[in-house]
Amino acid sequence: MIQNVSAYEIIFQKIDIYMQKYIIPYFNPSKVYWWVSLSGGKDSFVMAHSMNEWYKRNNFSFHAEGFCVSQWNKNVPYSLLQEQISWMPVTIIDSVNLTRNSINYMSGNQAPCHACSLIRKNVGDSFIRNNYKNGYTNIIVRGIHLSDMAISYLWRIFWDIDIDSFTNKLEKGNPLVKLNMEPMVYLAKPLCFVREYETQKYSNELNFHSICCGCPACKYPSRRDIVEESLKLL
Repeated sequence: MIQNVSAYEIIFQKIDIYMQKYIIPYFNPSKVYWWVSLSGGKDSFVMAHSMNEWYKRNNFSFHAEGFCVSQWNKNVPYSLLQEQISWMPVTIIDSVNLTRNSINYMSGNQAPCHACSLIRKNVGDSFIRNNYKNGYTNIIVRGIHLSDMAISYLWRIFWDIDIDSFTNKLEKGNPLVKLNMEPMVYLAKPLCFVREYETQKYSNELNFHSICCGCPACKYPSRRDIVEESLKLL
């Protein structure tokens, strides 16, 4: 019977576990303002959609705003993203020139994912500072799921890096952390119990169309099948 349960319901249950464990004991859900980091891909879409669904089912007021940092191509049809996430405003932040000038990427080289993500983080943090919602608990949410975290752990085990120190790093170890920002902002990872194959099924069930940002990594998208197999062995 459990195989017949939709990914839509499975992820809703996992979002509920997250909210019951990390949000409700500390905050009034109706007094949280969620800053939803969107990439145009399935994971951030599923995060945004499932959170909105959780709020509707639990009769809380959902105060949220999406933001997407455009870094590689000014002609990406982000209007499609805004249409698919119609329950909240979505701001597209043009950072194409900033990314180009900061990274100086040469075509054919390895995708500069780390450098690109640092720019995205800094731009997003600045956007939130400039639009901070007084009277609310301001929380950034990012679509980092269990498979993402497992990859980080497996690589560090392979390279014999101290796992305890890695676990305690600010944006790696905890599903909810207070950021070193003024005014006060938290970082949340509502998909921390969700596997990547579940976000794929969820997005398929809702006929979500992903939007390629034009970055080098979009040409060779990663798959985490080997990680899922490793998790089974662990």
